[in-house]
Amino acid sequence: IRKVIFSITLVWICRSLVLAMTIAITIATVLVYVSMFYGKILYFIAFVKLYTTARELKYFMMSLFLVYVAEYLINQGTFEIIWFKDMAWSAAVQYRVYQVVYQVGVTVSRSSASFYHFKHVHILSILQCVNLVYFICEARFAFTPHISIILILIFWEGLLGGGCYVNSFYAIYEQVPHHKREYALGLASVSDSCGIVCAGILATFLHNYICKFRVP
Repeated sequence: IRKVIFSITLVWICRSLVLAMTIAITIATVLVYVSMFYGKILYFIAFVKLYTTARELKYFMMSLFLVYVAEYLINQGTFEIIWFKDMAWSAAVQYRVYQVVYQVGVTVSRSSASFYHFKHVHILSILQCVNLVYFICEARFAFTPHISIILILIFWEGLLGGGCYVNSFYAIYEQVPHHKREYALGLASVSDSCGIVCAGILATFLHNYICKFRVP
């Protein structure tokens, strides 16, 4: 009788363990599928949020992208091949002066948001593209009579770039609801970063192309 009871008990324990393992595996499998499905839902929600926010900010994002493409094409593709020979400054010194003047222009314009707000930032982007055309032509043909003109235009370039930046982000901060503001500001910052990357790639080809035909 004891052997029979022991055998029955052992069988019952084994069946219970098998049943428990089966239930555990089933639950684990269900949890895996639920987490995968939940993850896909989160990705979809994140994509929808990204798309809708980008649509709302497309005016500012396109303006920022365009102004930074033009701005950094000027800085990385033309500055180093624009120099004036009949000067006490060497080409290296002139390049450093260009950079300083540009940063001064950016600083001045980015500090202007407390005093003046410019809503039509696309105009700044268009003007920066006009700047780009001028600097490309100057790098190719060297027709500007004096470095002071270049310095004024570089300062103007910094004003346009910084002005587009600060006014775009100020407008986003003012127009976007509080619960979406932080996300919108972060998303908008991607556009100027993409513009800088694109400008860096294009500047390599632009620089090499101009150097082939540079007026001696």
